[in-house]
Amino acid sequence: MALKRKTIDLDLARLHYNAARSRCARQADRVAAQIAEGRDAARAQALLAVLKIREMHSRSYLEAIKGWHRKHPHVRVAKSVKKRLRKRKLRDGKREDRTSQWDDQVKAALSEKLQNAPNYLTYVLELWDRYLALRLPNGHFVKEICSGDANKIAQRVWEMMLASHFDALGFSMTSADEGPDLRIEQDGRVLWVEAVCPTAAGIPEQWMQPLKAGDFVVGDVPHNEVLLRWTAAIKEKSEKLGKYLEKGIVRPEDSFVIAVNGGQLGRFPLNEGISQTPYSFEAVYPAGPTTLEIDLKTNRVVRSFKSLRMNVENANGEPVPTTAFMDGANAGVSAVFGYSWDRSKTPILTADVVHNHLAAEPVARGLLGPDNTEWGKVSETNGEVEVGKLPK
Repeated sequence: MALKRKTIDLDLARLHYNAARSRCARQADRVAAQIAEGRDAARAQALLAVLKIREMHSRSYLEAIKGWHRKHPHVRVAKSVKKRLRKRKLRDGKREDRTSQWDDQVKAALSEKLQNAPNYLTYVLELWDRYLALRLPNGHFVKEICSGDANKIAQRVWEMMLASHFDALGFSMTSADEGPDLRIEQDGRVLWVEAVCPTAAGIPEQWMQPLKAGDFVVGDVPHNEVLLRWTAAIKEKSEKLGKYLEKGIVRPEDSFVIAVNGGQLGRFPLNEGISQTPYSFEAVYPAGPTTLEIDLKTNRVVRSFKSLRMNVENANGEPVPTTAFMDGANAGVSAVFGYSWDRSKTPILTADVVHNHLAAEPVARGLLGPDNTEWGKVSETNGEVEVGKLPK
C-alpha cells in the first residue's frame, strides 16, 4: 500500500510540474507572437513571469517528494509534510530577487551581443528560459554568459542545450558552483556531465571566415587541427575529473560523461574526421584513414580497411595520443557525448556517444538519448578488441 501511495505522490507531483511547464511554454509563444506582431506584450510578459515562478515551485515540490522517498523509501509522505512542501516558497526572498535580476541581466547582455543574429538570439533566449526554470544558473554561469566573450557564451549555450536535452529525457538535474556542470541521479546512481566547447585556436583562418555570396574557395579540410581541439578538450576534462575525485565531489562509483560541442571549429559544422568516423571517436580510439591494398600484378583493389593512427602531430610536430580509451588511466571517463552544431531544432539532441570499453562505471546504451549513434567495443577475440559503430 505504501509503495502504491508513493507512486501516486510522485505521479501527481510530475503531473503538476508538467502542467506548469506546458502553461509556461504556451504563454512564451503568446509573448513571442505579440512581439512579432508589434503589439504591446507587457501584460503577457507579466503573466509569463508569474507562470515561471509557479513552474519553479512545482519543480521544487517534485524534487522534495523525490528526496523524501530516497530518504524514506518505505514511508509514505504525511499530509502535514506535503502541505508544508506545497506552501514552501523558494529558499528565501533573496533567491527570487536574484533570479529575477539574473533574468534581466542575461537577456540584456545576449540581446546586445547577438543583435545581428536574431534567429539565434531567439533560440538562445528560449534555452535560457528553460535553464532558469530548472533552477540551474549560478553566479559564475551568469558572469560568463554576460561577458560578451563569444567563446564563453558558446560554452554556456552548450551547457543549456545539454540541460534542455536531459530535461526532455525526463532526468532531474542539479548544478553547483564547484564540480562538473550537471549532476543527474537516477535509480540511486549518479551521472555527472562535464561540458566543453573547444575554441578554434590553431584552426586556419581561412576555414573560420564565413563565405559571402559568390565566394569560391579552394583548400584542404583541416582535419588534424580540428581533431587536436577535440583531443585537447577531452584531455582537459579527464584531468579535471582527477581533481573532482580528490575533493570527493565525484565518487569512484559515479559515472562521468564528457560532452563536447565542436560547433566553434569552422564556418559550418564538421562532424567526421579523415577516418570518416566522428571526431569524438577519432579523439579516443586510433581510427585512421581508409587504406586500400592493391594487387600490383592486376592493379585491382584486394581489400580496404581503416588504418590505425595512434597519434596526431600538433603544430610543433609533437605526437598527441588518440588512444585515451585504450588507457586504463582514463577508466573514470564513462563516455564522450559528441555534437557539432551550435543549435538544435528539437530539445533532444542527436549525438555520437563513444563508450569507453575500459570504464569503471559505464553508462548503458541508450541512456543518453534514443536517437544517438553509439560507438564502442564491437567484439573481443583472443584479447584483441574491435571497436566501431554499435548496432542499433
